[in-house]
Amino acid sequence: MITSSTTQTSSYFTTNTNAMAGFISQSQDLLLEATNNTRYIKYSRPLRKLVLRGKATSANIIQMLEPVISMLKTDTLASRSVSVDVFLTEMNTESLKALFDLFKFLGLKKLTGGHVEVIWRAAATNPELVDTGLNFSDLYDLDVKIITV
Repeated sequence: MITSSTTQTSSYFTTNTNAMAGFISQSQDLLLEATNNTRYIKYSRPLRKLVLRGKATSANIIQMLEPVISMLKTDTLASRSVSVDVFLTEMNTESLKALFDLFKFLGLKKLTGGHVEVIWRAAATNPELVDTGLNFSDLYDLDVKIITV
């Protein structure tokens, strides 16, 4: 379900954005736990793997996603492979904007000969989110593995 939310979680974003700033120069995993309106985000720099899970309906969610997506883009410039695993329960237009940016990059990565693995998970009871994964696959010519749970 795609929803709209105006819930303010500025302290969460400030705290975790500061944590990401310190992470940029490191080679370890980044892990941001989910809250009521933000998704779980895990990024493994050594594996070039991004995992997004949960509900992403905060009005400020793009502030959390853009730096992580930028890290992924930078880290995979010299790498031939990238992996993304998405399992959303809800999202809003801000999340969708960030996903368009991510999938556009993944499509370009594949087009230039990179190995791109995308797993899109969605509840079988939520055909809208299943269709969203299929639409990203079609739009960016990606072989997205759709898993319904």
